[in-house]
Parts: sequence; C-alpha cells; structure tokens
Amino acid sequence: PSKTLVFYLSDEIFAIHAPIVVTIDARSTTILTIELASDRSADTWRAHCEALEHHQFVSLGLASDRGLGLVAGYRAACDMALWVADYFHEFRDLFEVRHQLERKAYAAIHQAYEAARRFDNARSEANLHKRLQQYDTAHDACEQAITLYDQLDVLLHLLRETLHVCSPHGKLRTQEHVRSELMRLFDMIGALDCTAIPPILKPIGKHIDDLLVPFQH
Repeated sequence: PSKTLVFYLSDEIFAIHAPIVVTIDARSTTILTIELASDRSADTWRAHCEALEHHQFVSLGLASDRGLGLVAGYRAACDMALWVADYFHEFRDLFEVRHQLERKAYAAIHQAYEAARRFDNARSEANLHKRLQQYDTAHDACEQAITLYDQLDVLLHLLRETLHVCSPHGKLRTQEHVRSELMRLFDMIGALDCTAIPPILKPIGKHIDDLLVPFQH
C-alpha cells in the first residue's frame, strides 16, 4: 500500500489528576490513540508509541522538549528514529530575558523623562545642580538598559537565522557551519552584562548535538 507522511502531536492531559496520554493527527485533529495512564513514565510512553506503530503509524522522528518520560519512552520504542530538540523550548528562556530587558529599558526611558521634567521645573541654583545630577544618572541608566536590550535582540535575531535549514540564498546549511555559528553566538550572548543569561546558556551548550540533527539529515 502507498505511504502517507503524517505530522502528529502527542501530549499529556489531565482528568482528576490522572494523566491521559493522547496522539492526534495535527491536520484533522483525529485521535490516533488515547489511554488513561497511571503515570507519565518512560514505560507509559513506550507502550503509547508501540500502539501507534501497531496501527501502522511508523515514526520517522520526534521533535520535542526534554520531557524525560516522553523522550526515554520514544527512544525505547523507536530506537532507529530521529529525536530532535524542540527549538521553542530550548530557547524560550532566552527570549523571556529579552522581554524582561525590553520592559526594563522602557522603565528606564520613563525615569529619564521624569528626571528631565523635574530639572525643567527647578528654580534655585542648588536645586538645578541636584536635579541635573539626578538626570545624568537616569540618562546613563537609560542608555545602558537600551544598549543591553538592543544587543540581545540583535543576537537572538541572528540565532533565529542560524537555525534556518537554508541560507537566505537558498543553500543548505551544513552541520559544521551551524555548529560554528551557534558557538560564536553563544559566546557573544554569554558576554553580555546580564546575570540571568549564563545559567540559561550552560545547559543549551550541552545539547548542541541535538540542535544540529536536522542539518545532519
């Protein structure tokens, strides 16, 4: 019989604190297999993946986050298939830092604006001098906040482009080239003056081989 490529979605939902393991066809939302499970362990997911294969859904690969039960169970049931890191979950925390820096930059802009307004309203020389110092401090903090946000924003934009399978000119990216670019970007992002970034980058660096699987194939 002819074969059809299907993109399907698997996840865990809960009913009265009990996990329900389900896989649906992404296009039609047809339920391919579903069962009430006692837990979300590797054994549960292995049985679920084997049930899919029993129904003639032979898996070519899985893109997922690092859910321990799902990944281990899938690998046990489909040892010859590909497992690819889910870029959304891998880099979500970095993009959340960018949102935090953006909010801080807007707050710093507002503080600099308020400092300038208070300076304009000063009347005595002593008050002018005091408020000028306050404005200088607020202005410097504003510049630093904007610069830090801009730098991370640009680097994350480059990160997105690096993970495209093809270059802007339509040429397939090689595994070695993407690894080199990722390591360079990770170094540049890690060098930013932001204490929230290094703890996020460290585990990503350990998973770099998983990030490169699509470029290998």
